Amino acid sequence: MRSARIKTTALLLALCGLSLALASQASAAEEFDRYAVESVGASLSSNQAGAHADMTISFALSEEEKEPRPFATTRDLFVSLPPGVIGNPQNFPRCSRIQLGEEPKESECPLDSQVGVTEVTLAVLGTLIEPVYNMPAPAGSDIVARFGFYAGFYPSVINVRVNPIDYSLTAAVEGAPASAELISAKTTLWGIPAAESHDALRLTPAEAAVHETPVGGRPSGQPEVPFLSNPTDCTLKREVAVKAVSYQLPSAPSSLSAPFPQISGCQKLTFSPSLSLVPTNPEAFAPTGLDATLTIPQDEAPQDTATSTMKSAAVSLPEGFTINPAAGNGLEGCSASQVGLETTEPSHCPDAAKLGSVEVDVPALEHTLKGSVYQRTPEEGKLFRLWVVTDEQGVHLKLPAEIQPNALTGQLTNLFLGIPSLGGNPQVPFSQLRLHIPGGPRAPLATPACGSYEAHYAFAPWSGRPAAEGDTPMQITAGCGKGGFAPGLEAGSLSSFAGEYAPFTMTLTRQDGEANPEALSLHLPRGLLAKLGGVPLCGEAEAPTGACPASSQIGTISAAAGVGGAPLWIPQPGKAPTAV
Repeated sequence: MRSARIKTTALLLALCGLSLALASQASAAEEFDRYAVESVGASLSSNQAGAHADMTISFALSEEEKEPRPFATTRDLFVSLPPGVIGNPQNFPRCSRIQLGEEPKESECPLDSQVGVTEVTLAVLGTLIEPVYNMPAPAGSDIVARFGFYAGFYPSVINVRVNPIDYSLTAAVEGAPASAELISAKTTLWGIPAAESHDALRLTPAEAAVHETPVGGRPSGQPEVPFLSNPTDCTLKREVAVKAVSYQLPSAPSSLSAPFPQISGCQKLTFSPSLSLVPTNPEAFAPTGLDATLTIPQDEAPQDTATSTMKSAAVSLPEGFTINPAAGNGLEGCSASQVGLETTEPSHCPDAAKLGSVEVDVPALEHTLKGSVYQRTPEEGKLFRLWVVTDEQGVHLKLPAEIQPNALTGQLTNLFLGIPSLGGNPQVPFSQLRLHIPGGPRAPLATPACGSYEAHYAFAPWSGRPAAEGDTPMQITAGCGKGGFAPGLEAGSLSSFAGEYAPFTMTLTRQDGEANPEALSLHLPRGLLAKLGGVPLCGEAEAPTGACPASSQIGTISAAAGVGGAPLWIPQPGKAPTAV
């Protein structure tokens, strides 16, 4: 019954707003283009990096000269916060849309779901101070958080989304009631909602409607836990931007930005990550996957500052762990357009590009983010590249990474340097990241000989403090009897007739664990000759590029590379043989 009443009331409000908008359009159509965001402001109760400060965002629209009335009625409002501004709604009660009610006197929002206040000025009602409530985000949408409040008699919601370019937050009021005739708003979200300093403004929509506040204040029944955290980077010059869209001229929005307070005190922030690496196969000289767990403890004590977010990561596997060529058998790449970089589109990477899975625990989200690891389309000089991807809970993470082999030792270093336009990884706190690369015959890595090894890591924080470095152990304990160097050779002519022209074949083999051949010298028996006269030569310039003339070809070569029972054959089945 209440749901039906809400829909009926919403319809009446919409019709009322439409009629007012049409009346306004008839009387002042020539002034709609004067609708604009006239001022924007942003302030914090503390500029300390990582502090759980109260944040205030304000804006005002241009008004008519004769009376306090906007030149047009507002349909949509978008407030873009700068990177690093983080809120965590998970630790607080929520007010459902039903509880918010149809009108202020019927609101039943839990007292402790209030996370701030908004001071709205409306042409029809003047200025009111309204409570802002934490609400559940709709499942299966691109909305990561939702808040609710009353603009006078009009229930409104604020939808929060993640910007897919810099992973900042954008708050939006969409489909605002035209009849409210919004003039300005100043919204304050509390860093610690249960703090005693907010008791005087812990009020109900019914009290706000008659300009009442609780006598003597109203204490919270919840423990003091942080809701907001300041950014943890002190170098970035940040801005907050407001965009307003009117009902009368929706194709001509007005935007304005203002400086966000400069963050300071980054040297006080903590950052203590740890890393675990476990090969999925402990056998020597064998294909293996990898289980990696990165843990960053998050300080959520209200009197402390938040932990710094991670800017970049570098993990060097022990020498001897190598790329397994067998992994390339049938493996495809995923391009930037396929992954949907800097868009809210879900990834469309081919299944054949998938290397593994990822799970990320983000305190601000209700559930663990689950995603995939894909082979990124190679570029010249950058053959081993990855995407870490997740498209869940309104988050579209498309994080690039690459594996760099040392040209002399072959040691592999995994780099997560972030997105170039951001200068690092997204400024979003997470408590744990779990990466699983499965094993099997075509696993992407190959193990070294039996023994104890150490991988080295360096994680740099956005705070600018020195990178956290350390070593984590890795063990190879099975199949330890391999080794040595005993390559096999089979060679000979395919015909036994004397003096006959016949193909000559040679097959060189080695077993997993044996040393790799450094050089090969093949001495043919006396009397086995080749006639090269009349065969055109391939020039020194053409040979490195594969541009030799077909007439210079004298044979073919095939090779099987990698460890395990499913090596990569070159040429691959169905492809032309490699020419000699």
